[in-house]
Amino acid sequence: MSEWRETTIGDVMLLQRGVDITKSEQRPGTVPVVSSGGISSYHDTAVSDGPGVVIGRKGTLGKTFYLYGPYWPHDTTLWVKDFKGNCPRFVYYFMATMNFLSMDVGSSNPTLNRNHVHPIPIRWPTLSIQNAIAAVLGALDDKIAVNERIAATALDLADANFGRVEISTRATLAELVQRGELAFGDGYRTKKVEHGHPGIPILRVSDIQHGQICPTPTDFVSVEFRPQMGAKVSQAGDVVLTTKGTVGRVALVPDGLSEYVYSPQVCFFRPSSIGAIGSHFIFLWMRSREFAAQVEPLKGQTDMADYISLSDIRGLRIGVPEDAQLRQLTETVRPLLERIEAAQRESLTLAALRDTLLPKLMSGQITIREAESLVEEAT
Repeated sequence: MSEWRETTIGDVMLLQRGVDITKSEQRPGTVPVVSSGGISSYHDTAVSDGPGVVIGRKGTLGKTFYLYGPYWPHDTTLWVKDFKGNCPRFVYYFMATMNFLSMDVGSSNPTLNRNHVHPIPIRWPTLSIQNAIAAVLGALDDKIAVNERIAATALDLADANFGRVEISTRATLAELVQRGELAFGDGYRTKKVEHGHPGIPILRVSDIQHGQICPTPTDFVSVEFRPQMGAKVSQAGDVVLTTKGTVGRVALVPDGLSEYVYSPQVCFFRPSSIGAIGSHFIFLWMRSREFAAQVEPLKGQTDMADYISLSDIRGLRIGVPEDAQLRQLTETVRPLLERIEAAQRESLTLAALRDTLLPKLMSGQITIREAESLVEEAT
């Protein structure tokens, strides 16, 4: 019997539309609420016990997520209600290879209908092949998860050091700009977006997770628009802040990251060499309770609860310590943040290898043994 057979998506899994829940309906808990862009919040109740596979249904179309434990799939997603005896992790990797952009049924907001997904013809392997492919690719994702834990520990230590800083003066971000110590702005607004085509990838809200940039680019801006983007293209040392959708995610752009154009939902901060305040301080300040306390009331001043304007950001007040203490803080947190950057760079390399192997394994262009050898070298 052949190890692969011709079938349809609906024959090997049952997709279900997610369950709507508002922020006000959520209670404190540890169950992730998974929206089309990823984990957006947490609740005390799960829709599924996991493991689970969730796919962006609305907005961020087709982006795929794997959940190890209990989770709540939001209404903006599809989730696998029944794996029909197949390997959940393989289902995740398989669905990640699918291009759902051509199945958009939304008028203005991209939307994916499960009834259009179920009939799609596919080649499907036996369970033993599923498990083998999932193990190979899972080894890369497991190492990425280790790096994320290392980065999280280092970030907690950096946050703790920042919390002990004594403030001597205060200034608004606009004042820092006027003095030439800081430049910042929002992302590049254009309708000239190409789905899945070469160009400059767009850095979106969903690419900023846990204080790090974890890009999974699906949308690009044509290179012909590069001269118009100006400062809105990423540079090492930039601090990025999400300003729409999920407000308040912050990350530091590491050395070695490919060039990205910031989306309109992302604001960037670029400290100047003439100022005492550097990227590390801005980054940690935006992770602090003081920053959150200033931002939270501003979100309610517009019709959009999950939005903060650039003009409001300009008015935020930042506390600055004496130069000597600022230098001491920088010396203390630099090795911690460099450790985070190193883990992030390795994870990006591993993710690139995973994304290269994934379609080749699915199509049979590379054997499982060959893929295992490449993974062993990388990890």
